[in-house]
Amino acid sequence: MTMTAVTNAKAYDWSTWLLGIFRSFISGGSAAMVSGLTSIGIAPDKFNLTSSVGNTLKLMGVMFLFQGGYRMFEFLQLHGAPDKLQATLATAADAAKTAQVAAGEAVQAVEVAKTIAPPSE
Repeated sequence: MTMTAVTNAKAYDWSTWLLGIFRSFISGGSAAMVSGLTSIGIAPDKFNLTSSVGNTLKLMGVMFLFQGGYRMFEFLQLHGAPDKLQATLATAADAAKTAQVAAGEAVQAVEVAKTIAPPSE
């Protein structure tokens, strides 16, 4: 049972799916960073970067987590599970080449059969 589950799991594109989750979290977080920096222009007396633990840094940190989480869950809504792996283009090209060779051999076999077979009347 376990080996079947592992074999089945290998057929899915986990790395791309996990990368999508990470990218969506960073994308949402970066948008939050821009909003946090904008707060300096809106209320410079309340938000500043002068202190090491300023209100702006706290605001940007909290917004990064919430906005990043929102974007991550949005990604998961669209991509609840990884997609199945598809055959690569190289594999498809090799298969097409093999089929072309087989078709050529079939044509040659038909030509040989025509020379061997007696003409029909």
